[in-house]
Amino acid sequence: MWAALIILAQIFGPPQPGGQQDFDVCTGKTENTPLEESIAACHRVVSKEVLDKKSIGEAYYTLAGGLDPAKAISYLDQAIAHDPENGDYYGERGFEYHRLKDYDRALSEYEKALALNPRSSLAYSARARTLVEKGDDAGALADLDRAIAIAQEPFLYTNKAEIYLRQGDTSAALAALDQGLKLNPDHAQFFQDKADVYRKLGDTKQEEAALTRLIALKPKEQLGILLRAFLYEKLGKADLAIADYDSLLGFDPDHKFYRERRAELLALKGGAPAGPAPKVIDAAGDAPPATKAEDAAPELECRVYVPGAGITVSVRCAK
Repeated sequence: MWAALIILAQIFGPPQPGGQQDFDVCTGKTENTPLEESIAACHRVVSKEVLDKKSIGEAYYTLAGGLDPAKAISYLDQAIAHDPENGDYYGERGFEYHRLKDYDRALSEYEKALALNPRSSLAYSARARTLVEKGDDAGALADLDRAIAIAQEPFLYTNKAEIYLRQGDTSAALAALDQGLKLNPDHAQFFQDKADVYRKLGDTKQEEAALTRLIALKPKEQLGILLRAFLYEKLGKADLAIADYDSLLGFDPDHKFYRERRAELLALKGGAPAGPAPKVIDAAGDAPPATKAEDAAPELECRVYVPGAGITVSVRCAK
């Protein structure tokens, strides 16, 4: 009888701090939970230690997300201590060491991850990224091929193309992108990368076609429109460039650079000035291309280097 009462109390009584309900909140198994509540639930799971070790390890792993590398590694150390057979934890710790530019330790972590899970495409792709930093392009390409054999993710083909393009092998870069397009013909990044390759080749017709397809696939993304506007300027097609700047101003009416470029093109054509001074001032300078995280917010300001123009422009990036 007492055993039955204990079971009923467990089922119908208040949830145990650090128990299954907290674990579900911590690991995203509940809907519409604020981030602060999820983090608090994770801390209860790891502090109370009422669940099994694997569950506690997963809570530590969840806590590691979005932190600075050193703090993330401290949580991942705990995750591995509780569940040393989980390859994902080593792979994530390798990524954090990569962020710290400790590439040798990162590679060591990826080796452990792959020993536990030889079919982890993420571990191969992450190791490829680290090998690139160490100057081992051949090793990186081999790892990307291993990852592709497991999971044909679009970013794997773009990563291969980036390596080939940096090496100056435009044919191999285009071949990698074409392989990806056969699997996913509507992946926008492929067309942005193809435009980069054609720009390097000086093939303006193909560059225009790639950018136009990119814009069709991501009509709310300003980068493609901006790149095409610069291409039209280079080709002396002022009317088409102005039309693209009009589209850009539709997204961001007060953007200083867009308005100034449009005004200069109109002046060359003998047109009217572009209206009142804008509110936003964007600094311009020579810089490498800006990168955008895959989980970026729907509206994010990105600093983008425009190839061939020698300037950096702030644009609003749409997811």
